[in-house]
Amino acid sequence: MSLIEREYSDLGECLGRGFDSFTQNFRSTAIREVDEEQLKKEAEKFSSGDGYSFEHIEKKEMLSKSFNASLSISGLGRFVSAPLILTGDAKGEFFSSKSIKSTNLYILLKYQLRNSGYSIKNPELSDAAKNFLNDFGAAEFRNKFGDEFIIGFRTGAEYTALIEILEYEGDSKQQGYGKIKSSISSVLAQGNIDGNMKNEAMESLKKINASVLCYKKGPRVNKSGIILTLDQLIDDFRSFDNSIEEHGCVKYTSFFADYDQLPDIKKTRIVTPELRDLKSKLNLLRNRSIEAETKLLKNRNLYRFKSDNSENNNDLENKIRRQRIAIDKIQSYMKECLELPEFIDSRTYNEYLAEDLEKLE
Repeated sequence: MSLIEREYSDLGECLGRGFDSFTQNFRSTAIREVDEEQLKKEAEKFSSGDGYSFEHIEKKEMLSKSFNASLSISGLGRFVSAPLILTGDAKGEFFSSKSIKSTNLYILLKYQLRNSGYSIKNPELSDAAKNFLNDFGAAEFRNKFGDEFIIGFRTGAEYTALIEILEYEGDSKQQGYGKIKSSISSVLAQGNIDGNMKNEAMESLKKINASVLCYKKGPRVNKSGIILTLDQLIDDFRSFDNSIEEHGCVKYTSFFADYDQLPDIKKTRIVTPELRDLKSKLNLLRNRSIEAETKLLKNRNLYRFKSDNSENNNDLENKIRRQRIAIDKIQSYMKECLELPEFIDSRTYNEYLAEDLEKLE
Protein backbone atom coordinates (compact mmCIF):
# COMPACT_ATOMS: atom_id res chain seq x y z
CA MET A 1 0.00 0.00 0.00
CA SER A 2 1.40 3.41 -1.00
CA LEU A 3 1.81 5.79 1.92
CA ILE A 4 2.57 9.45 2.48
CA GLU A 5 4.45 10.46 5.63
CA ARG A 6 3.76 13.89 7.12
CA GLU A 7 5.18 15.57 10.20
CA TYR A 8 3.09 15.00 13.31
CA SER A 9 1.62 18.35 14.38
CA ASP A 10 -0.58 17.35 17.35
CA LEU A 11 -3.62 18.96 15.73
CA GLY A 12 -5.98 16.02 16.07
CA GLU A 13 -4.05 13.14 14.51
CA CYS A 14 -5.35 9.77 15.69
CA LEU A 15 -5.26 6.31 14.17
CA GLY A 16 -7.87 5.86 11.44
CA ARG A 17 -8.89 9.51 11.30
CA GLY A 18 -9.91 10.91 7.94
CA PHE A 19 -7.95 13.63 6.15
CA ASP A 20 -8.77 15.93 3.25
CA SER A 21 -5.46 16.14 1.39
CA PHE A 22 -6.77 18.95 -0.82
CA THR A 23 -7.50 21.38 2.04
CA GLN A 24 -5.08 19.70 4.52
CA ASN A 25 -7.85 19.40 7.14
CA PHE A 26 -8.82 16.44 9.34
CA ARG A 27 -12.23 14.83 8.92
CA SER A 28 -14.35 12.21 10.70
CA THR A 29 -13.11 8.65 11.20
CA ALA A 30 -14.32 6.02 8.74
CA ILE A 31 -11.91 3.18 9.61
CA ARG A 32 -12.84 0.27 11.86
CA GLU A 33 -11.24 0.64 15.30
CA VAL A 34 -8.13 -1.42 16.15
CA ASP A 35 -5.96 -1.92 19.25
CA GLU A 36 -3.39 0.86 18.74
CA GLU A 37 -1.45 0.18 21.95
CA GLN A 38 -0.76 -3.38 20.86
CA LEU A 39 0.46 -2.23 17.43
CA LYS A 40 2.72 0.34 19.09
CA LYS A 41 4.21 -2.15 21.57
CA GLU A 42 4.99 -4.64 18.81
CA ALA A 43 6.68 -1.97 16.66
CA GLU A 44 8.82 -0.54 19.46
CA LYS A 45 10.43 -3.93 20.02
CA PHE A 46 12.28 -3.26 16.76
CA SER A 47 13.90 0.15 16.86
CA SER A 48 15.29 1.34 13.53
CA GLY A 49 18.31 2.75 15.29
CA ASP A 50 19.42 5.07 18.02
CA GLY A 51 22.64 6.74 19.00
CA TYR A 52 24.54 9.61 20.52
CA SER A 53 26.38 12.38 18.79
CA PHE A 54 28.57 15.11 20.26
CA GLU A 55 29.63 18.49 18.88
CA HIS A 56 32.22 20.91 20.19
CA ILE A 57 30.46 24.29 20.03
CA GLU A 58 32.98 27.11 19.67
CA LYS A 59 30.63 29.92 18.70
CA LYS A 60 26.90 30.53 18.78
CA GLU A 61 26.49 30.33 15.01
CA MET A 62 27.55 26.65 15.12
CA LEU A 63 24.32 25.83 16.94
CA SER A 64 22.18 27.00 14.04
CA LYS A 65 22.99 23.96 11.88
CA SER A 66 22.22 21.52 14.68
CA PHE A 67 18.50 22.26 14.71
CA ASN A 68 17.78 22.47 10.99
CA ALA A 69 15.59 20.01 9.11
CA SER A 70 16.63 17.96 6.10
CA LEU A 71 14.34 17.26 3.17
CA SER A 72 14.19 13.78 1.68
CA ILE A 73 11.72 12.76 -1.00
CA SER A 74 11.93 9.31 -2.55
CA GLY A 75 9.82 6.71 -4.27
CA LEU A 76 8.58 8.98 -7.10
CA GLY A 77 5.81 10.43 -5.00
CA ARG A 78 4.80 7.16 -3.37
CA PHE A 79 6.50 8.01 -0.09
CA VAL A 80 7.49 11.37 1.31
CA SER A 81 9.84 11.52 4.29
CA ALA A 82 8.81 14.68 6.11
CA PRO A 83 11.35 17.24 7.23
CA LEU A 84 10.89 17.81 10.96
CA ILE A 85 10.43 21.56 10.60
CA LEU A 86 8.25 21.97 13.69
CA THR A 87 10.72 20.18 15.96
CA GLY A 88 13.70 22.01 14.47
CA ASP A 89 11.96 25.34 14.99
CA ALA A 90 11.03 24.53 18.61
CA LYS A 91 14.58 23.47 19.50
CA GLY A 92 16.13 26.44 17.73
CA GLU A 93 13.90 28.82 19.68
CA PHE A 94 14.62 27.05 22.98
CA PHE A 95 18.43 27.06 22.73
CA SER A 96 18.73 30.51 21.15
CA SER A 97 18.60 32.17 24.57
CA LYS A 98 21.90 30.55 25.56
CA SER A 99 24.97 32.77 25.21
CA ILE A 100 28.40 31.33 24.33
CA LYS A 101 31.24 32.74 26.44
CA SER A 102 34.87 32.53 25.37
CA THR A 103 35.96 31.45 28.87
CA ASN A 104 33.77 28.33 28.87
CA LEU A 105 33.76 25.01 26.99
CA TYR A 106 30.52 23.95 25.25
CA ILE A 107 29.46 20.47 24.20
CA LEU A 108 26.20 19.62 22.44
CA LEU A 109 24.95 16.11 23.24
CA LYS A 110 22.25 14.70 20.97
CA TYR A 111 20.51 11.37 21.48
CA GLN A 112 17.94 10.16 18.96
CA LEU A 113 15.77 7.06 18.85
CA ARG A 114 13.82 6.38 15.67
CA ASN A 115 11.34 3.51 15.46
CA SER A 116 10.30 1.97 12.17
CA GLY A 117 6.67 2.88 12.84
CA TYR A 118 3.42 0.95 13.16
CA SER A 119 0.28 0.80 11.08
CA ILE A 120 -3.11 -0.87 10.79
CA LYS A 121 -2.46 -4.26 9.22
CA ASN A 122 -5.66 -4.69 7.19
CA PRO A 123 -7.66 -1.46 7.39
CA GLU A 124 -11.38 -1.69 6.75
CA LEU A 125 -14.25 0.78 6.69
CA SER A 126 -16.54 0.70 9.69
CA ASP A 127 -20.10 -0.49 9.06
CA ALA A 128 -21.39 3.06 9.56
CA ALA A 129 -18.93 4.42 6.95
CA LYS A 130 -19.87 1.68 4.46
CA ASN A 131 -23.55 2.51 4.88
CA PHE A 132 -22.84 6.23 4.44
CA LEU A 133 -20.91 5.55 1.22
CA ASN A 134 -23.70 3.35 -0.16
CA ASP A 135 -26.42 5.85 0.79
CA PHE A 136 -24.80 9.15 -0.19
CA GLY A 137 -22.07 8.31 -2.70
CA ALA A 138 -18.36 9.11 -3.09
CA ALA A 139 -18.56 12.93 -3.16
CA GLU A 140 -20.42 13.16 0.16
CA PHE A 141 -18.15 10.50 1.64
CA ARG A 142 -15.13 12.63 0.69
CA ASN A 143 -16.72 15.72 2.26
CA LYS A 144 -17.32 13.87 5.54
CA PHE A 145 -14.30 11.54 5.78
CA GLY A 146 -11.74 13.06 3.39
CA ASP A 147 -9.84 11.22 0.67
CA GLU A 148 -7.11 9.79 2.97
CA PHE A 149 -6.89 8.35 6.47
CA ILE A 150 -4.15 7.96 9.08
CA ILE A 151 -2.99 4.37 8.83
CA GLY A 152 -0.10 4.60 11.30
CA PHE A 153 2.61 6.57 13.07
CA ARG A 154 6.37 6.67 13.39
CA THR A 155 7.48 7.14 16.98
CA GLY A 156 10.77 8.09 18.57
CA ALA A 157 12.50 10.06 21.27
CA GLU A 158 15.28 12.58 21.58
CA TYR A 159 17.38 14.14 24.30
CA THR A 160 19.36 17.25 23.43
CA ALA A 161 21.66 18.87 25.99
CA LEU A 162 23.92 21.89 25.67
CA ILE A 163 26.67 21.34 28.26
CA GLU A 164 28.53 24.41 29.48
CA ILE A 165 31.80 23.73 31.32
CA LEU A 166 32.27 26.83 33.46
CA GLU A 167 35.54 28.77 33.58
CA TYR A 168 37.38 26.02 31.74
CA GLU A 169 41.11 25.87 32.46
CA GLY A 170 43.94 23.40 31.98
CA ASP A 171 43.92 21.40 28.73
CA SER A 172 43.11 23.10 25.48
CA LYS A 173 39.40 23.18 24.79
CA GLN A 174 39.70 20.59 22.04
CA GLN A 175 41.51 18.16 24.35
CA GLY A 176 39.03 18.88 27.14
CA TYR A 177 36.16 18.24 24.76
CA GLY A 178 37.62 14.85 23.87
CA LYS A 179 38.11 13.82 27.51
CA ILE A 180 34.65 14.91 28.68
CA LYS A 181 32.97 13.37 25.63
CA SER A 182 34.76 10.07 26.36
CA SER A 183 33.69 10.12 30.03
CA ILE A 184 30.05 10.86 29.21
CA SER A 185 30.01 8.19 26.49
CA SER A 186 31.47 5.63 28.89
CA VAL A 187 28.81 6.28 31.52
CA LEU A 188 25.94 6.32 29.03
CA ALA A 189 27.18 3.02 27.57
CA GLN A 190 26.33 1.46 30.96
CA GLY A 191 26.49 -2.32 30.58
CA ASN A 192 28.96 -2.24 27.71
CA ILE A 193 31.96 -1.35 29.87
CA ASP A 194 33.72 -2.57 32.99
CA GLY A 195 32.21 -1.38 36.30
CA ASN A 196 35.48 0.16 37.52
CA MET A 197 35.93 2.16 34.33
CA LYS A 198 32.35 3.37 34.64
CA ASN A 199 32.90 4.48 38.25
CA GLU A 200 36.10 6.29 37.33
CA ALA A 201 34.35 8.12 34.51
CA MET A 202 31.49 9.10 36.84
CA GLU A 203 33.87 10.40 39.51
CA SER A 204 35.69 12.53 36.96
CA LEU A 205 32.40 14.05 35.80
CA LYS A 206 31.42 14.96 39.38
CA LYS A 207 34.48 17.17 39.67
CA ILE A 208 33.54 19.29 36.66
CA ASN A 209 31.77 22.60 37.24
CA ALA A 210 29.02 22.58 34.61
CA SER A 211 25.63 23.93 33.63
CA VAL A 212 23.36 22.01 31.25
CA LEU A 213 20.29 23.07 29.26
CA CYS A 214 18.07 20.19 28.05
CA TYR A 215 15.30 19.65 25.51
CA LYS A 216 13.58 16.28 25.82
CA LYS A 217 11.03 14.65 23.56
CA GLY A 218 10.21 11.22 24.99
CA PRO A 219 6.87 10.20 26.49
CA ARG A 220 6.16 13.96 26.23
CA VAL A 221 7.96 17.15 25.21
CA ASN A 222 9.83 18.67 28.14
CA LYS A 223 11.94 21.82 28.07
CA SER A 224 13.74 21.41 31.38
CA GLY A 225 15.47 24.00 33.50
CA ILE A 226 19.16 24.19 34.18
CA ILE A 227 20.92 21.04 35.40
CA LEU A 228 23.91 22.04 37.53
CA THR A 229 26.27 19.06 37.36
CA LEU A 230 27.23 16.38 34.86
CA ASP A 231 26.35 13.54 37.24
CA GLN A 232 22.87 15.09 37.50
CA LEU A 233 22.77 15.06 33.70
CA ILE A 234 23.49 11.31 33.73
CA ASP A 235 20.74 10.71 36.30
CA ASP A 236 18.32 12.83 34.28
CA PHE A 237 19.06 10.91 31.10
CA ARG A 238 18.61 7.56 32.85
CA SER A 239 15.26 8.75 34.20
CA PHE A 240 14.33 9.79 30.65
CA ASP A 241 15.38 6.40 29.28
CA ASN A 242 13.40 4.55 31.97
CA SER A 243 10.35 6.67 31.22
CA ILE A 244 10.53 5.64 27.56
CA GLU A 245 10.69 1.99 28.63
CA GLU A 246 7.63 2.45 30.81
CA HIS A 247 5.45 4.82 28.76
CA GLY A 248 6.76 4.56 25.18
CA CYS A 249 7.87 7.21 22.70
CA VAL A 250 6.18 10.26 21.21
CA LYS A 251 4.71 10.44 17.72
CA TYR A 252 6.97 12.11 15.18
CA THR A 253 5.27 11.53 11.85
CA SER A 254 1.92 10.21 10.62
CA PHE A 255 1.41 7.72 7.78
CA PHE A 256 -1.51 8.46 5.44
CA ALA A 257 -3.14 6.13 2.90
CA ASP A 258 -5.82 6.69 0.24
CA TYR A 259 -9.24 5.20 0.86
CA ASP A 260 -9.20 4.14 -2.78
CA GLN A 261 -6.57 1.50 -1.93
CA LEU A 262 -9.06 -0.35 0.31
CA PRO A 263 -10.93 -3.40 -1.03
CA ASP A 264 -14.15 -1.85 0.36
CA ILE A 265 -13.88 1.13 -2.01
CA LYS A 266 -12.13 0.00 -5.17
CA LYS A 267 -15.39 -0.20 -7.14
CA THR A 268 -16.59 3.24 -6.02
CA ARG A 269 -13.47 5.46 -6.21
CA ILE A 270 -13.57 8.32 -3.72
CA VAL A 271 -11.25 10.43 -5.90
CA THR A 272 -12.16 10.77 -9.58
CA PRO A 273 -9.41 10.76 -12.24
CA GLU A 274 -9.82 14.55 -12.59
CA LEU A 275 -9.43 15.07 -8.83
CA ARG A 276 -6.48 12.69 -8.71
CA ASP A 277 -4.74 14.80 -11.35
CA LEU A 278 -5.49 17.93 -9.31
CA LYS A 279 -4.21 16.23 -6.15
CA SER A 280 -0.96 15.20 -7.84
CA LYS A 281 -0.31 18.75 -9.02
CA LEU A 282 -1.17 20.25 -5.63
CA ASN A 283 1.26 17.83 -4.00
CA LEU A 284 4.04 19.06 -6.30
CA LEU A 285 3.30 22.60 -5.19
CA ARG A 286 3.28 21.52 -1.54
CA ASN A 287 6.66 19.88 -1.99
CA ARG A 288 7.97 23.23 -3.25
CA SER A 289 6.43 24.91 -0.21
CA ILE A 290 8.10 22.37 2.11
CA GLU A 291 11.46 22.95 0.42
CA ALA A 292 11.04 26.68 1.00
CA GLU A 293 9.99 26.10 4.65
CA THR A 294 13.14 24.02 5.18
CA LYS A 295 15.32 26.81 3.81
CA LEU A 296 13.39 29.34 5.90
CA LEU A 297 14.09 27.33 9.06
CA LYS A 298 17.80 27.32 8.19
CA ASN A 299 17.89 31.11 8.00
CA ARG A 300 15.64 31.58 11.03
CA ASN A 301 18.12 29.55 13.06
CA LEU A 302 21.05 31.49 11.61
CA TYR A 303 19.30 34.66 12.73
CA ARG A 304 18.56 33.27 16.21
CA PHE A 305 22.21 32.37 16.75
CA LYS A 306 23.58 35.41 14.96
CA SER A 307 26.56 37.52 15.92
CA ASP A 308 26.27 41.27 16.32
CA ASN A 309 27.38 41.95 12.76
CA SER A 310 24.62 44.35 11.67
CA GLU A 311 25.36 43.95 7.94
CA ASN A 312 24.92 40.16 8.08
CA ASN A 313 21.81 40.54 10.23
CA ASN A 314 20.20 42.82 7.64
CA ASP A 315 20.98 40.28 4.91
CA LEU A 316 19.39 37.49 6.96
CA GLU A 317 16.31 39.55 7.70
CA ASN A 318 15.87 40.21 3.98
CA LYS A 319 16.30 36.53 3.10
CA ILE A 320 13.79 35.48 5.76
CA ARG A 321 11.29 38.05 4.49
CA ARG A 322 11.72 36.92 0.86
CA GLN A 323 11.30 33.26 1.83
CA ARG A 324 8.16 33.99 3.85
CA ILE A 325 6.69 35.94 0.91
CA ALA A 326 7.54 33.08 -1.49
CA ILE A 327 5.86 30.49 0.79
CA ASP A 328 2.77 32.66 1.23
CA LYS A 329 2.52 33.09 -2.56
CA ILE A 330 2.72 29.33 -3.19
CA GLN A 331 0.09 28.60 -0.53
CA SER A 332 -2.17 31.38 -1.81
CA TYR A 333 -1.90 29.99 -5.33
CA MET A 334 -2.80 26.50 -4.11
CA LYS A 335 -6.03 27.93 -2.65
CA GLU A 336 -6.80 29.52 -6.02
CA CYS A 337 -6.23 26.18 -7.72
CA LEU A 338 -8.68 24.49 -5.36
CA GLU A 339 -11.35 27.09 -6.06
CA LEU A 340 -10.68 27.31 -9.81
CA PRO A 341 -8.91 24.08 -10.92
CA GLU A 342 -8.55 25.30 -14.49
CA PHE A 343 -5.77 27.62 -13.31
CA ILE A 344 -3.65 24.60 -12.30
CA ASP A 345 -2.39 24.24 -15.88
CA SER A 346 -1.61 27.91 -16.31
CA ARG A 347 1.81 29.42 -16.89
CA THR A 348 1.80 30.56 -13.25
CA TYR A 349 1.73 26.95 -12.05
CA ASN A 350 4.73 25.99 -14.17
CA GLU A 351 6.59 29.08 -13.01
CA TYR A 352 6.17 28.06 -9.36
CA LEU A 353 7.57 24.61 -10.09
CA ALA A 354 10.50 26.06 -12.02
CA GLU A 355 11.33 28.79 -9.49
CA ASP A 356 14.92 28.66 -8.29
CA LEU A 357 14.59 28.42 -4.50
CA GLU A 358 18.36 28.72 -4.15
CA LYS A 359 17.98 32.42 -4.92
CA LEU A 360 16.00 32.72 -1.68
CA GLU A 361 18.86 31.41 0.48
